[in-house]
Amino acid sequence: MAAGLLYDPTWIGYQYELSVCVFGFISFIVALFVIPLVRHRKTMVFLDKCCIPQKDPVAKSYGISRLADYLHASDKLLILWSPDYLDRLWCVYELAVFLQTHDEDDVVLLNLDHLKLCVSLMFLQFLSIVVAILTEAYYVDVGYILYVFLLASGLLTDYEAYRCSEEWQKFCSEVKSFTLRKAKCSSLADYPILKQLIVDMYGSETRFEAAVRALWLGRMSMNSSVDKQSEAFGRESVILDRGRDSNVIGRTFKVISIDAEQMATSQWRKAVKAVDNLGKGA
Repeated sequence: MAAGLLYDPTWIGYQYELSVCVFGFISFIVALFVIPLVRHRKTMVFLDKCCIPQKDPVAKSYGISRLADYLHASDKLLILWSPDYLDRLWCVYELAVFLQTHDEDDVVLLNLDHLKLCVSLMFLQFLSIVVAILTEAYYVDVGYILYVFLLASGLLTDYEAYRCSEEWQKFCSEVKSFTLRKAKCSSLADYPILKQLIVDMYGSETRFEAAVRALWLGRMSMNSSVDKQSEAFGRESVILDRGRDSNVIGRTFKVISIDAEQMATSQWRKAVKAVDNLGKGA
């Protein structure tokens, strides 16, 4: 499109090529950022650190107590992965709650280092084209600059790609060896409550750990010794009622089937009460 719009028989040379390259790159950048903004202009994002007041103790405790409701009302869980993600109990708890009412495909894992690598490759490719066009007329004198630039960018790309590969291997290793006992939180008082809530939701620590491994490593990685009985909570349907009030993110009405032998109604009420008490004590 850029070549057609900028084509002029009297204007052929490196200036024309440079203009086409720049115009095409700018069009790509605009489309990359503008189209998602238009498509998702009505999408709401809940970021706990920003949406839950941090300075008002009362508002903070209430926000924490309703954290499960926010997760149930969400369509996707976007995880900005960091090496210590599975070591943070609050993060693990959010994952446990979300998986109770959503499919595994609704969990999106994003490594920011991988994103940086892709963006760097894009800019390096564009810059190499620009350098090639600018040095075309002076190839005999300064053409070697292009080769030096390409060599440096190639080495940098190889290094970053290798580092990202190592990070992914490390992540897979962490998932394989993941145990709920390793996860910690800054408040010692929160640890037993959050841990018990997860156990109440999944029946045991082993079942939840197997669910985490299955999420990212596939079903084949699940421990064969895990009891394959039906889960305590089976989701039949989830109805989301998004309120029009800007202060209401959404209400979730969940129809669940309960295995009476594994989880009585009183245990569920106990779990809900524990979350409320946790929020009040934060």
